[in-house]
Amino acid sequence: MAPTARHPKLNALLISERVIREAETGVFSLIGIFDVLTTPTLPLTVPSLVVFAKMTDAEGEYDFELEVVSRNEDETITEVTQLQRFSVSDPLGSVYVVLHLSRLTFPRAGHYDFRLWANGRFADSTAIRVDHVESTEGRQR
Repeated sequence: MAPTARHPKLNALLISERVIREAETGVFSLIGIFDVLTTPTLPLTVPSLVVFAKMTDAEGEYDFELEVVSRNEDETITEVTQLQRFSVSDPLGSVYVVLHLSRLTFPRAGHYDFRLWANGRFADSTAIRVDHVESTEGRQR
């Protein structure tokens, strides 16, 4: 764990299909922001998704971790550790953390919390809901 004098303030924590960062301007574009997944079959494996976090009021060095937890069962389905340590010198500046997750499997319908940790301290969370719906394929109307 990296030492730090400040605990960052989270301004945004979003889940999307893609994140693009413009090379010339550094501006981020989030494509396909979502908070609900609907599926006719469970478990549901999502090929890829991106967790985007924007923080301020940070100063020092930070290690970030993300934990995805089934809220109903309080079961961790994955943990991601940011491999790059962030060093922040301006508390008025913004820190952006972009975590790419591949082949994430949601075992059942329900709510899943995406919990972000900074240096082992809880920063904030956001949630998505997985809905199981019957397939209408082959069904007469």
